[in-house]
Amino acid sequence: MKNIASGGFWATFFTFCVILAAFVSFLHPIFNPDLFWHLTSAREAQALGQLLLSEEIFSFTRKGAYWVNYEWLFQTIVLKVFDWGDFRALVYLQGFLLAGALILLDRYVFVTILRGRSGIWGMLARVANVALAGIFLSARGSLQPELFSFIFLILFFFLRDSWSRRPRALDVWHIVLTLALFGSWANIHGGFVFAIGLTGLEIIALGIERSRAPDQAFMRRARIAVALCFMAFIGTLANPYGIGLYRVILAHAKDASIISGVIEEWKPSQLYDPGTWIFWGVFILTLALLVYQARRNRRLNVFDILVVTAFGMFASGHVRNVGLFGVVCLPVFWRHLMSPLGSDFKKVVVILTIAGLLVASGYLGVLAATSGGRIYHMKGIPKDYVAGGNFPAFALNFIEREPRLLKLKALVDWGWAGFAEWRLYRKGLRVYFDGRYLFHDLLHELQHAAAEPKEWGRIVKASGVEMLLIHYTDEYKPVNVVEGGAQIMRNWHGVAIDPEQWALIWWDENALLFVDREKVDAPWLAAREYKIPIPYDPYLVEYYVKEGVLKPEAILKEVSRNAQEAGWNRRNKALFAIALRWAQHFLIQE
Repeated sequence: MKNIASGGFWATFFTFCVILAAFVSFLHPIFNPDLFWHLTSAREAQALGQLLLSEEIFSFTRKGAYWVNYEWLFQTIVLKVFDWGDFRALVYLQGFLLAGALILLDRYVFVTILRGRSGIWGMLARVANVALAGIFLSARGSLQPELFSFIFLILFFFLRDSWSRRPRALDVWHIVLTLALFGSWANIHGGFVFAIGLTGLEIIALGIERSRAPDQAFMRRARIAVALCFMAFIGTLANPYGIGLYRVILAHAKDASIISGVIEEWKPSQLYDPGTWIFWGVFILTLALLVYQARRNRRLNVFDILVVTAFGMFASGHVRNVGLFGVVCLPVFWRHLMSPLGSDFKKVVVILTIAGLLVASGYLGVLAATSGGRIYHMKGIPKDYVAGGNFPAFALNFIEREPRLLKLKALVDWGWAGFAEWRLYRKGLRVYFDGRYLFHDLLHELQHAAAEPKEWGRIVKASGVEMLLIHYTDEYKPVNVVEGGAQIMRNWHGVAIDPEQWALIWWDENALLFVDREKVDAPWLAAREYKIPIPYDPYLVEYYVKEGVLKPEAILKEVSRNAQEAGWNRRNKALFAIALRWAQHFLIQE
């Protein structure tokens, strides 16, 4: 123990081990659905000889619409990496970006807060910081523009601190660095608004604390904060859309309530979700430290309180912001934890820090073992390392084999549309919407109508949709099969999708594919239609079996056919077993 406490070597070694484990844990399959429309946009811009696309071309609902494509630089980067090494290279890029953010955050905390402190306490703090940051960043662990924002945000911390040490508010070198940082950032991701927001919070805090600060010191800090904020804003205007970029960011903020009802990462951070416990623990403990320090020093640190409260609210409101909270608030946490504390309080904090280190390191270890074990069994990362269960690959293969389907107007589920564009846009497929802000109103319309399945079906029909590629749903409601008769549980799809209009032509473990009967030839449809809705409305099928309308043998035949076409999977195996029990039951009765 004495050797460990004698210097920084062991702290650096253990920190490196944690970062390495985190890097391995980040090498998981690509699962971010938005990545695919980013890739498609860059690919088609390249094919057209353009730097970026600013006109919508992938949908039949918004074709020709003006698109503020401010993340074009991210799209260009990921396409170049993909062209160089397929999805395998993108997985490595994902890991390097997240590990790079950990390295920068470690450097920032070690240099500016721990100030190179060695000893057992310094080592614990440094390793715990990286382990906790790894957990926070794992919440955003798939390749997306936000990973660049984490890196830019930490670079901004270094730049901000460097500004504060300058004798003058305006310094040419710092102005150039600020313009370069925010100019690059504004063409990759909108996360720069958080850096500008942090500077704005600093200005507010300075205004509140002005009465307690000497005039000269206050004016210097205020000039620096205002100059930094202004130069950052000017830097963000170096994008193809100028101030129009901010209108899109405001639209995203306005539509957050719409998106949160559909997309998991936009939903609130719930206390019952174990994945958010680290966030809640750090959030509450940081607030407790701030209150304790305020009472002990008889001075309120307004800026840190504003920062932790604001970013804590962001993270509690949307789970996607948990990673952002970690990057912004961990330095605040360590700054106050390393300040002088009362002996009793310090004991509690030390115990909690060690516990957090053990929990975070253990969790990272499990993630690294899972990811590393998967890669080991595959003997390396494959070129098409995409989370297949997250996307309808088999259904799209079927569509690709049937050219007439590529001409139909397709409603593809929100999280799948980008993948469908990546696969089949060049073959002629056009979608109803995808994950871009251009379609938030359409998403809201369908989301609102989903409360009444038949209304959803009416809107879809009125919108000119000719093909449906959708998820399964576990939503059931009691419905009368015949008026005045007994009620049975009907699946939402069974009520929303009118069998008189829509024919099921493909189903597999995670996708259902319907086609409008009027848009395809009757002989072609007769050879491909699944006439029994057992994949998505099983209780209705059970009712028909009990009433003698359907024979179990017919169900077994259709499920067996599906196994031949889509392969055996958990869904058709389970349905085959159910139909087999029905057949055996009726055989015994006979």
